[in-house]
Amino acid sequence: MNQPLIFISYSHKDEEEKEKLLAHLGVLQRTGDINLWNNDCIEAGAVREQEISQAMERAKIAILLVSANFLASDFINRQEVPRLLERRSNEDLAVFPVIAKACAWRQVEWLARLNVRPKNGRPVWGGGSNRVDEDLAAIAEEVAGLIKQTPAPVPLEPIKGETVKRGFAALSELMQEDDEAFRSVVAFRFLFEAACQQIDVLGGYKNLHDLLHKLQFQCYDSLVQEARSFPDDERARENLGEYEWRLQSIIEELREAVAQQSFAESEMRWIERDLEPARASLRLALAAPDDAGIKHLQRAIRGINHVLATQPSRINTRLNQTARALRLPELTEAMKAVCGELRRLSLTSDKVRQFEEGVAALCALNQRLIALVNDHDQWQEVDTELRLIEPVPAQSLIEPGLSQYLTDLEFPWSRLKERMQSLCNGYSESWALAFKAQTEKLDCAIAAQNAERARQCLRLYRRQAGDRFFKVDLTLKRQCEELREAGQPLASVLRLVA
Repeated sequence: MNQPLIFISYSHKDEEEKEKLLAHLGVLQRTGDINLWNNDCIEAGAVREQEISQAMERAKIAILLVSANFLASDFINRQEVPRLLERRSNEDLAVFPVIAKACAWRQVEWLARLNVRPKNGRPVWGGGSNRVDEDLAAIAEEVAGLIKQTPAPVPLEPIKGETVKRGFAALSELMQEDDEAFRSVVAFRFLFEAACQQIDVLGGYKNLHDLLHKLQFQCYDSLVQEARSFPDDERARENLGEYEWRLQSIIEELREAVAQQSFAESEMRWIERDLEPARASLRLALAAPDDAGIKHLQRAIRGINHVLATQPSRINTRLNQTARALRLPELTEAMKAVCGELRRLSLTSDKVRQFEEGVAALCALNQRLIALVNDHDQWQEVDTELRLIEPVPAQSLIEPGLSQYLTDLEFPWSRLKERMQSLCNGYSESWALAFKAQTEKLDCAIAAQNAERARQCLRLYRRQAGDRFFKVDLTLKRQCEELREAGQPLASVLRLVA
């Protein structure tokens, strides 16, 4: 299983203190519980900024060694801190500010809002060597406890947005009834506007991803199946005609989805560059003589396969970026501030209660959306990994191809298995148990050098992964729809503050 990465943010002027911290955390690294990363991990010749950025993206925990040197560092405060705080708000990054030396950390707004270590902000290096070791040992114990927590499984059920919708609607009415309520919202006008726009963009990318799933399950898989009987089987020819019509329909839906969101032309060029020629080749396959028809059909299948091998992961990246830029945590905090102002004004109507319930519901919806996006992202990576393991026809599994197939399978399988263990962790449902059982079967087949058995196990494994990814994908789609529905009254709020 992959060890969580611990990112250490510190000033190079505090090198001695950093080494002392690493000594205590090194116990966890030696037992295989964590991987530690600091600037010393940057290899000679590597681009420093790029290496730091990549480490921050992989980190599960960030420890900030706070001192006057840390607070005075332009690089730390411009490059590291903003991204770490963004991941803390939008993802699952835990941030541990450790007050290393006496400094004016309480005057730094973002730092004053966080729970610092040691308690009460007492500096680690300020009470004798024995206390230093005690404080750092306590921090190491806390980190150990955190990484051993099993993540809560993500339920495949979206949180309803109706309560959020009622809350926004109640806010709109309160703004019209009370001038103070109106003024409390005006300060957050641009935040509301940005959230409204990003909700639409998020839904647009999700719609594109769903259409590619449709292309996979309702067109491509069937084409591959029928190609085995083409051109000799007349029924296969008739079915291919049906799939050509489906492909045309999906292409039209993709064009419509792109037009609705005004996506950049360069992002969506693949529809005309890859899918439309594939559809034309499929049509030619149905009209051409046998040998020529087979070549056209193979060309169509290769074109669609190229789209499915590249575009879902790209669109998934855009979807992730949009979800992270949605600023729901900031919107939630803004709404909490409005709640506090309404309570200060002693407004006690049912509308205030509805709005407060809407704020609480938005918090829950935001957490579920983040969890679903992360889950969706991991299953997309599994799907991409599986596509890199090319299926091998049964007739090719003879010496010397047999041993080569198993050799080629071993590395990608070990990498995929690690990822799947992480995904199944914490789940006891039948799908997770089925994955574990199939993993053991494939391991046994590889150990026994049984290539045919390994091929069969991998095929079933793919089918199971595709089914689970489809369910995760569907749940995220429904959550995006709930978010869109919940955000509809935001338009009324925006009209009032425009």
